[in-house]
Amino acid sequence: MTDSEQRLWQAWEDRHDGEAFERLVRPHLRFLSDFARRAGCASPDADDAVQTALVELARARAPGR
Repeated sequence: MTDSEQRLWQAWEDRHDGEAFERLVRPHLRFLSDFARRAGCASPDADDAVQTALVELARARAPGR
């Protein structure tokens, strides 16, 4: 993990900084959607699977955890 990514995670964990979280995950969205489609999800289901995974990630790294 780069120093920049560490700072963004810290911003998310300390202040629930949504912009920091977005900057962390946005570069990976296409990969995640493509992965879900290759795993057999139809396009809308792949988007739902990615969204669910990101919600879980956000909760796992949420402030106060």
